[in-house]
Amino acid sequence: MADKKNSWKLNKKNFGPLWPYIKDPLVSDVDLDGDALWVDYVDGRRLNLSFEELGIDSTFVENFAQSVANSVGQKFNETENVLTAETEVVRMVFAKDTLVPSGTCFSIRKSMPCLRFTATEALKEGYCSKELMAFLINCVVSRTNMAFVGEPGHGKTECAKFCSSFIPKFDKVITVEDVMEWHYKTINPGKRADEIKVKSPADYSKGIALALRFNPSWLMLAEARSSEILNLIEGWSTGVHGMTTLHCGDVRLIPDRAGNMVDATLDKQTIINNVYQYLDLGILLKKEYDKDGKLHRRIKQVGVFERINGKNECYVIYEDGKFEVSKIPKSLLKKLKAAGIQDPLHSDQMNQRLIDESNGIIYGKPNINFFDDDDDDEKNEETASQNITANDTATNKTANNNSTANVDKILEELNVDASIISESVKQKLQVIT
Repeated sequence: MADKKNSWKLNKKNFGPLWPYIKDPLVSDVDLDGDALWVDYVDGRRLNLSFEELGIDSTFVENFAQSVANSVGQKFNETENVLTAETEVVRMVFAKDTLVPSGTCFSIRKSMPCLRFTATEALKEGYCSKELMAFLINCVVSRTNMAFVGEPGHGKTECAKFCSSFIPKFDKVITVEDVMEWHYKTINPGKRADEIKVKSPADYSKGIALALRFNPSWLMLAEARSSEILNLIEGWSTGVHGMTTLHCGDVRLIPDRAGNMVDATLDKQTIINNVYQYLDLGILLKKEYDKDGKLHRRIKQVGVFERINGKNECYVIYEDGKFEVSKIPKSLLKKLKAAGIQDPLHSDQMNQRLIDESNGIIYGKPNINFFDDDDDDEKNEETASQNITANDTATNKTANNNSTANVDKILEELNVDASIISESVKQKLQVIT
């Protein structure tokens, strides 16, 4: 289901002075509001740069937007004044100056195909306690349904990505997204998975329906925004397990939030009842700043849902650092025991991950370069061009003597190291010969 907007690779030529921030793995967002650039970092830092500091002007912004539009085969003009584009790691939205009086603006959000934190880092930074991490991993291993909630930018997706890395290897996972953020196959190489990309949020229902036809063990919905929550719950009701994220400020409010997301003509109470019936866990993420201004993302709440004998219950077993293990309902303990887990606060998988990390084995950090930094190529082309110009007479003489001469041989005669010559220059030399 790939399309052209995913076919181009990020490179310095496209982004110019913005490139250092696009390439920096610690940068999460790059926004331009018409007259200044704002750069957000995952650790909470924020950088504000004027056009003058960046060395750009409105012409650069227009050219940059047009370059992106050309790369993805879209129009961006006074009539079609909104542009969206994405690659494997960024999604971009542009608005034309005819729509935004302060000037053409854009928002670039990065979603790296890796885990943002290790288990060791999470424990060290106070993301959660060791007992809570073990409990959540055990819930994944026992195949519970989970919803990660919170406000935008508070870390819902990153927590979901971390937890999903503990899904058993041979469980078939299918993700459904309109913007690729989960990166399950890349983060979990060797695991059984497929990724379905829908063209817009309106197509989620179709994407979920298609996913269910592939008989998955897990159905992962990047974000539940509207009526697709019905399709997700329907999938869970058939025995498929899953994870999703949604905007909500308290785990207790998840059922009502789900009920409010669907058409008003539907029976809201039935939807709420189904959430209690088929959703096992709700996990609330929040970001906080300490007294030194450093940003921390933490798990603030964990709620367990159940519906027994027509009664809906949400047990908040973890809140603000306090883990009340005695509140874990018997229904969830039964599910954990069925998966061979006797102690919900002990996880062999977590302990092995921590051991691996202590030995330098880092999970979820694939060695893939999504950034085409062409500095070396440019330097090599420049060097080769200078050498060729200096030896132009010798080149012409060689070409005249043997029009079919091998390019490497010519370079050898010119005393030019062939390894520093880019393919584009070699092609030009081939034409000469």
